[in-house]
Amino acid sequence: MAHIGRLVNLGIAKEAVRGAGAAATYWAPKTSMSVHTVADKIVDEESYNSIQQAVSAYVPMRRAEGDLEMICRANSLGLLLYNLFGGVSSGTAAGETAVYDHEFTLSETNNHQSLALTIDDPVQDFMYKLAMLDSLTISVTAGEFVMISASFRAKAGDETSSTADYTGVTADKYVFHSRDIGIKIADTVGGLGAASTLEVKSFDLNITKNVIDDQSIHSAEPVDIFNRQFYVDGTIEMKYDSKTYRDYCLDNRLKALQIDIKNEQKPLGVTPTYPELKIQMGKVRFDDWERTDDLNEIIDQTMTFVPMADPRAGTAALSSVILTNNQASY
Repeated sequence: MAHIGRLVNLGIAKEAVRGAGAAATYWAPKTSMSVHTVADKIVDEESYNSIQQAVSAYVPMRRAEGDLEMICRANSLGLLLYNLFGGVSSGTAAGETAVYDHEFTLSETNNHQSLALTIDDPVQDFMYKLAMLDSLTISVTAGEFVMISASFRAKAGDETSSTADYTGVTADKYVFHSRDIGIKIADTVGGLGAASTLEVKSFDLNITKNVIDDQSIHSAEPVDIFNRQFYVDGTIEMKYDSKTYRDYCLDNRLKALQIDIKNEQKPLGVTPTYPELKIQMGKVRFDDWERTDDLNEIIDQTMTFVPMADPRAGTAALSSVILTNNQASY
């Protein structure tokens, strides 16, 4: 039976036991997805009294890899952040009884919380166990949704049977738009609250975990998937009406940076509290400043930023990452 990509569904869950799989907690709508089992092949190229090559081939290792793009949603985002950082602490939001703050912290280990990805497909359903994010990007352009782009690695898919459910407890209806975002820069984290919100045209935040398969000679699939160097960078695009940000780059001025994504059209509680993702970076350097020079267009400027950790002072590159929603825990 022929079918289009809209009939292929993605479920995401936290694994209680690493690599054991789990039924989907959220069915996540997506704009594009490509997650497949791939086979590594080795070829026998020995000579057999012939000028022809490759008499046979073998598959010593199978694994899964792929990419995903979707609108940033307040509840399912927590599972991705848990996989990214490896540590989370959840508690009731101030003044609320059924709204929760989840603070994500970087675990200084090389095997962060794993996920299970379930693919509900008209041809055959699959579960990809031991799924680990290799990278995740949060990006937005003025007038658009906040988007998530992610790449995964996992064990080879196991055939399963599942049915997507976008209602009830699995519903994840709280989405973020460009109007929900405020970006601030200050000398210190303490100064971010009083800082002015920047007029930003677009931005992205990239988090890379550099995952690698743990291969063993007795196994036909990865034994484990480890995360390695944790690296963060991003870009900000604004109109060019001041040399301030150029000087940040040229003079290597270190600043604090905040990205606050809050959907104030969807109150969660009685205070009220809103779906929100607030990320603070205590020490950011700015690199690679450039401007446009089109004769007939408004001149813009773009700069990259890199949050820097200071293990000597006990500070992380992303000094605070707090997600607020109506999910009690992850």
